[in-house]
Amino acid sequence: MALIESIIMSLSLPIATAARAPGKMRLYELTLGSVQIALFFCAWILLSLGGPAYSVFIVAIGVNILMFIVRLLIIRTLIGFRVISFIKQVIVPLGTVVLFASVPVVCIKVLFPSGDFFLVFRFIFSVVTSLLAMYSFGLDGSGKQMVQNFIRHQLAWVTK
Repeated sequence: MALIESIIMSLSLPIATAARAPGKMRLYELTLGSVQIALFFCAWILLSLGGPAYSVFIVAIGVNILMFIVRLLIIRTLIGFRVISFIKQVIVPLGTVVLFASVPVVCIKVLFPSGDFFLVFRFIFSVVTSLLAMYSFGLDGSGKQMVQNFIRHQLAWVTK
């Protein structure tokens, strides 16, 4: 859950920088500050009612998604940000990479028994699956070309 929250935050930080760039931060800071305060109180209420500790992460993920949407709406107004283009160029490829990298790994975890050998196998499989998903779905044509050039350069250096 912490990784999910980190992914959302890593997407939000550049948007937050763009929102602060025009200097009109009052609406931005008041809106998001209020949402962050609500996160604290929601988590506190859940824990007071006997909720499990991980419920704080669930609330934090939900609030961070809400804050991400609010950030997008605010910068759309402030700087004319194209939200649809951002979703098509960033969110869809990221979601596709996460889906195609995680589903096979979860299937392998469920199908194979525990043990040191299978732990190493799952680790190697998850790295390979993640790299293939990032290359296939996360990169556009120029990104793929850069990776291919880098690999060619490394192979040429090794074979010298």
